[in-house]
Order: sequence, then structure tokens, then C-alpha cells
Amino acid sequence: MIIPNGKIKVIMTDDSASFLNGLESMLQTDGRFEIIGRCANGSELLMHSGLGQADLLLIDIEMPVMNGIAAATKINFVDPQIPMIAITTNIRTVFLKDIICAGFKGFIYKPNIQDELFPTIDKVLKNKFVFPKELNL
Repeated sequence: MIIPNGKIKVIMTDDSASFLNGLESMLQTDGRFEIIGRCANGSELLMHSGLGQADLLLIDIEMPVMNGIAAATKINFVDPQIPMIAITTNIRTVFLKDIICAGFKGFIYKPNIQDELFPTIDKVLKNKFVFPKELNL
């Protein structure tokens, strides 16, 4: 994926403000990213004014109001080209077929985010799929 202005515009969605703070800090240390949005649930993400300008969406799976699978499915229907990465702490409740059908290109298990965030982003932005072997089918 070629980013016109050199910065990768990211919208992060998670119901934990402290997780979003940590994620934002990680992305800012890299220098390639511009955070254009922080949302607390899938419904907020769908209504975010910057959604059409985002180069990457990082979306928690389990959230109140609207979960990440439902939000990603709606976004994928409208714009299947936008790269989306699923993030969750409950790897046992996530099914590979569900996240692929929703349009996710990658998956990060939250306890592994320090090691997996940037390699996963880099691969997903090159239009590669990144899913751990331990995901249920």
C-alpha cells in the first residue's frame, strides 16, 4: 500500500481507554503513523468522520454496543480495500472464519501486542494475511 503523505492514518477502536493509550504510544514511537481517531465501540467507528481517510483500522473484537466483527463486516461491505486488524484478549472465543468473513486481514492477541504489532501491520499493509495458528477454525 502506498501512503500519499508518508504517514499511515490509523483509527483505533477498543472499549478500554488505557489500552488505547498504550497502543497510541506504541504507534507514535514508530513515527510512521498518524492517529486520526479513537473509538470506544464499533458504532462509534462506523460514525467516525475520518473513516474514509483511514489507511488502517485496529479493532478490538469484544466491545459493548457493537462488537468488532459486526463493525468490520459493515466497513468491509462499503470499502473492502481498507486494511483491518483484529485485536482481542479472548483468543478462544474468536473463529478464523468469522474474522476473515468480516474482512480482517490480520489478528493480534493482546498479550503479544508488543512483539506482533509492527510485523503484523507491515504484512497487512502489503496485502498479506496474518493469523496465528492457534485460532479456532
